[in-house]
Amino acid sequence: MSPAAPRLPTSPLSLDGPEWNLLRQQHALRLAMLERRFEEVEEILGALEHEWWQAPDEAAVAYEYLVRAPALFDFATVPADVRVECLQAWNAAFPKSYHARLVLGRYYYGRAGDIRTAAWASQVSQAQWLAAAMACARAAEYLLEAIALSARPAIAAKDLMEMSRHFDEPAFVDALFRGETPEAPPSREDIGPQLYDAALALLKHYAIVPPEHFPASLPAGLPARVAGEAARPADYWLRFAAQVKPAWPGLLASYANYLTPRWGGEPGEVEKFAKGPLCASLTEAQLSVVRWPGVNDALSEFPEQGNTRAIAAHEKAMERWLAGQMPDYVRFIAMGSLANFTTYSLGDRDKALQRHVASLRYCHAPYVYTDAEGTFRDYARLMLMFGFADQDGAFKQVLERAVRWFDEPTMLAIAAVAYRFGLWDIAPDHALAASLIERTAELAPIQQPSSFTPLAVCRMLWDGDRHEASVYLASELAERRVYEASAFMYDVRRGWLPDTEPHHVDEAQSLHWLERAAEEGISTALYNQAYRLEKMDGMDLSQRANFERVRELYQQALEQGLAMALIRRTSLLRRFGTEQEKQQAVADMKAVIADEDYDDLIAGEAYGEIVLAYKYGDGVPRSEYIAMQWFDRFKELHPEHSSLEWLESQVYGDSGWQMAGRALRAFFGAKPSAEHLPPR
Repeated sequence: MSPAAPRLPTSPLSLDGPEWNLLRQQHALRLAMLERRFEEVEEILGALEHEWWQAPDEAAVAYEYLVRAPALFDFATVPADVRVECLQAWNAAFPKSYHARLVLGRYYYGRAGDIRTAAWASQVSQAQWLAAAMACARAAEYLLEAIALSARPAIAAKDLMEMSRHFDEPAFVDALFRGETPEAPPSREDIGPQLYDAALALLKHYAIVPPEHFPASLPAGLPARVAGEAARPADYWLRFAAQVKPAWPGLLASYANYLTPRWGGEPGEVEKFAKGPLCASLTEAQLSVVRWPGVNDALSEFPEQGNTRAIAAHEKAMERWLAGQMPDYVRFIAMGSLANFTTYSLGDRDKALQRHVASLRYCHAPYVYTDAEGTFRDYARLMLMFGFADQDGAFKQVLERAVRWFDEPTMLAIAAVAYRFGLWDIAPDHALAASLIERTAELAPIQQPSSFTPLAVCRMLWDGDRHEASVYLASELAERRVYEASAFMYDVRRGWLPDTEPHHVDEAQSLHWLERAAEEGISTALYNQAYRLEKMDGMDLSQRANFERVRELYQQALEQGLAMALIRRTSLLRRFGTEQEKQQAVADMKAVIADEDYDDLIAGEAYGEIVLAYKYGDGVPRSEYIAMQWFDRFKELHPEHSSLEWLESQVYGDSGWQMAGRALRAFFGAKPSAEHLPPR
């Protein structure tokens, strides 16, 4: 059976009216791309580019937004191989098209960012770095071709500038500037089979094939590099882009972003750049666009509540910034940051809400928050958890715009709840709510890593005493197997959430959701399923098949980073494993207490398992004396541990006579060698 043809999801709310023109243009472009009507795509983008060059300032932003692969395809419904095939078909049909090459180059560059992720550089694997470099090389090929096909390739040059700072300029580009023939792309043998294959697997996810060869020459007309630009290629591409489009705030702000301390710059570098020659002709409002990355970086860490001096300084700095001239979209972002600070540092929710609402007056249709994390998260928390009234209908406006964009799952999940229950003055519409749930689930696989997912919305709703709304959203998501909602539904049906009403508790349903969540590989569910089988269902773990089943569940939870699963797996091995498995269990626990990365809870549990191993002779010589030595060390290091009292009764007994008698017998009994004593 052949795969279904990609479809084009559309917003359930009307896009009639001039304020939604950008979204209508996006829909038209996406439809034309899917139907391979490339001439229409060329016409639309050509007209938008003409408007962009004619605009006196950055008012015509539609072009910059729409000349991107995510604007031309709905990534949730159009598979990567279809996207690439379609872009390549466009390039083949229009061999002289600047836009065809530009969009394909930007597609590869964007996927390099996806492969790298937004994690700290130290957390990015070698395979990710290699795959991202390969994607960047493909991007550079097409961006250079785009430059050769346009008299004004401003955006292509800007992308090469960003790529050179975000990653590195591909080595073949530098070779071409030196007048050399680039070396062939590194092969599997050059890099090593394991690393190369791991990188290929990452590229395959986005239907990217690594380059087989590199271009032999640069586009005609590119200026030569001057001293220092070989070492800092981003400066070259900045200079070239600024020649093509002088006084372009978007270009200059993008470069300024990479001068911030977050990207390794020194404090004050952004301001120095804003006062430099490339920014000399900008207005004060345009300069604020360039300065904002530095201001935002400096003020992104909010002071803790109670730090009066730091709080006052932060608020004064932000208010001083807001007193200046700036475009409305920068003011919207800055005021939202001030509102977020007001919640976090001042603890003043009423004032924070007022500031969020005030910021939205500078966010003009069709635009809304660019993502759910950060400022919107704080605003949503106020509305969902603390029951504030929707001042001026601002929250309703945000949700309705998010529905029209139809691409941000967390906002759509909140909107679904609003339409299902008629919240925030939104008229109930169950069918529309259902369509938003479907779209939320559809977007789940491509949502960027974030802690503010639709499941976090479920938790906020529960904490805000909107239990029915929380259960509705969680159950709908769980039925679609997204966002670990099955585990949340297990907690609901078990009655483990605070203030659970009796009608939400259902033993049979809780087991259903636990099994579902374990099938989905959710770490906590794997752990809970194993614990239930081990402790609550009375499973005979002396039978090897039962033992293996429980051990595998703990092992899977451990592989996903759940440290307590290591303790439970070790306990299982200590009690029911082979002699070799018991010895390994004790060795694992001794490794835990020697590793400072484990917290006190895990380390304490490890001590407990070692104590019991010596008490019962599990994998080590049986010795009450050694068990007591380990217990005493445990008590010394973790005097508040919850298992201390129970473990003491196991080692010493419940009464004073028992304790004294056991201690004497242990002292005068046979003692294993000193290697079994706890470290000091």
